[in-house]
Amino acid sequence: MDIIKQLNWRYAVKEFNSNRELSLGIEDALKDSIMLSPSSFGLQPYRVLWVKDSLLREELVQYSWGQKKVEQSNLLIVFCSELNIDDNYIDNYISRISEVRSVAVTDLSVFSRNMKSHFSKMDDRQKHEWAARQTYIALGNLLTVCAGLYIDACPMEGFLNDKYDEILGLKEKGLHSEVIVALGFRSANDLTQFQQKVRRKKEDLFIDM
Repeated sequence: MDIIKQLNWRYAVKEFNSNRELSLGIEDALKDSIMLSPSSFGLQPYRVLWVKDSLLREELVQYSWGQKKVEQSNLLIVFCSELNIDDNYIDNYISRISEVRSVAVTDLSVFSRNMKSHFSKMDDRQKHEWAARQTYIALGNLLTVCAGLYIDACPMEGFLNDKYDEILGLKEKGLHSEVIVALGFRSANDLTQFQQKVRRKKEDLFIDM
């Protein structure tokens, strides 16, 4: 399978070639990969920031453990969880289903009630943890598609979430930064690309039952 070959090709890039650019077609495909990712109930409890501004990314380096790839990469993607998963959020989702599938909102009332009942039993911390997990499903989908398109990527948790939230104005948008991804093309000087992948042996990783 080509995708296995491509997954072996990918690695967490340490140094990017800042002189190469992503085409608009590639960017659209990457956005589609995120948009088409599965999520619990299909609610997509996240927003995704597409950060290209070089001065903004330069400012973020100091809050990213000094990792220069935040600035040097062609694109920085910030996955953010939604902080307000409430009845209004669910109502908006139901309206979207109605619009896309040409189904009356009243015909979706049972589904709507079930979702509202489910989330009414969660406190804010539980909702946040749930929403954060959904962002990682979208992240995984993005990384796989990047490999399929031979686009280099480096996912990172090594950043100060609160500072990102402040600089990017996320709190005002009802969002919280969860994980970031630097995207672009590997530098020929990045020796990490020549290292063999280190993974657990299959017999140690998988359990047949």
